[in-house]
Amino acid sequence: MNQHLLLAGIFSILSLLVYILVMVRVLLRPNRDPSSRVAWIVVILALPVLGIVAYILLGETNIGRKRVARMREVIAGLPDVNHLAGADAADLHDDVPLNYVHLFQAGKTVNGFDPVEGNQAYLMEDSNAAQIAKQKATREGLDTMFAAAKKYNVKIALGTDLVGPPEVKAEQSKELSNRLPWFTPAEILTQATANNGELLAMSGPRNPYPGKLGVIEEGALADILLVNGNPVEDLTLFHDPENNLALIMKDGKIYKKTVN
Repeated sequence: MNQHLLLAGIFSILSLLVYILVMVRVLLRPNRDPSSRVAWIVVILALPVLGIVAYILLGETNIGRKRVARMREVIAGLPDVNHLAGADAADLHDDVPLNYVHLFQAGKTVNGFDPVEGNQAYLMEDSNAAQIAKQKATREGLDTMFAAAKKYNVKIALGTDLVGPPEVKAEQSKELSNRLPWFTPAEILTQATANNGELLAMSGPRNPYPGKLGVIEEGALADILLVNGNPVEDLTLFHDPENNLALIMKDGKIYKKTVN
């Protein structure tokens, strides 16, 4: 009886370890869509034994030992870019457009290679025709949308849905000058400050800011930028914050100051 209990205990511990290991693998396996991770977790939680077996058989891509060995042999035979004439591996990917950087980073997780001269990235029309048509319609509708907004005095705030690595997010300041075909610099600055402050205040209990935003007055949150130049005349000053922002203050705390 004791021996049966011991064996049952060992089996239970081993089963739990396998269960945990598979769950960890599902969560940490690279290059998997988040929705796929959630789906496999649900399957394994609902049907532990069958779910684990299904994941091992279907959830993991097994390309075989011979193919792995062949791939390693091919990679070993490739020239080292660090020793190519005139090639500096540290600079080979500097010219990759920022909106494609995250794609090449994803590719590197698969093959281990940095982008080099000659790499290309583009949206294939045959596989995303509907999406491309929507993007085209959106671009063509900008004039109509902004013209109608101005005609009916619609308040417009500033924001983007820019996604990608930090290098891409650093481009967000260009959203200001991107609006110049439809608005004056003064209108755009109002959208980014006063209008944004009003919009956030309308979020009620969800508003994370305890004070007034978008204005410079007593009692308001002290979020201030001091610009080297006149942004009412030149919004492209924000393209280079490193050199053109002399003061950055957030909630009254100074994060950058190059003036006395």
